[in-house]
Amino acid sequence: MPEWTLELHLSAVPESVPAVRQVAVDFARRLTSRRGLDDVALAITEAASNVVRHAYRDAERPGSLMLMAEVGDAEFSFLVCDEGPGPSGDSANGDGERFGMRLIAATTSAVERFDEDLHCLALTFPREDP
Repeated sequence: MPEWTLELHLSAVPESVPAVRQVAVDFARRLTSRRGLDDVALAITEAASNVVRHAYRDAERPGSLMLMAEVGDAEFSFLVCDEGPGPSGDSANGDGERFGMRLIAATTSAVERFDEDLHCLALTFPREDP
């Protein structure tokens, strides 16, 4: 298991998305180029927005939106996670989600979905000279 060098827990509300994006961009600032920062901002915004829109859709109160990060020699990764029930059958493959996942895939070097204790998207980016 990787050692996460950043952990952020916020409520999964629309106001948290810009905060998650800013923390991710600030973390990546020393690890990538300006274009790489734009990719981080776009992918993290989409992943965090998906948590806000879908993870706790039927809950009375918003749950958690989590951001974790780790740095490797040639790449760095973020996990964007929630504790919601997971995608429902009617929303799991909607056009908007497919577009969002294509957008995330286009801006990362790798993207993986994990659905165990938490529902997470792992977003990996190449390290580049800032």
